[in-house]
Amino acid sequence: SWGDWRPPGVNPVGNFWLDGEIYDIYIADKFNAPSIDGDRNFRQFWSVRRSKRTYGTVSVFKHFEEWARRGMYLGKMYEVSLAVEGYKSSGKAYVYENTITVGY
Repeated sequence: SWGDWRPPGVNPVGNFWLDGEIYDIYIADKFNAPSIDGDRNFRQFWSVRRSKRTYGTVSVFKHFEEWARRGMYLGKMYEVSLAVEGYKSSGKAYVYENTITVGY
């Protein structure tokens, strides 16, 4: 569940329907920012669900597909991780299963 927070410095590029809700899509251009290759310029993509959610399944691939339909390509993937974060929040998060599938 989340409040009204949105990623800082982003440009909205549209929205899409997934898992029974609308997600807003944003692009953030990072300049001379830390990356796995040192300080670089790069783009950051965001999908932010409009309504609060406290349980369910997230299909990251479906977000990647939607971004690609809009010309937002990820390029080479060096590392994949699942992060559950609470920004200015309290409480607990439980992850019961994490499945990574490469290819189809």
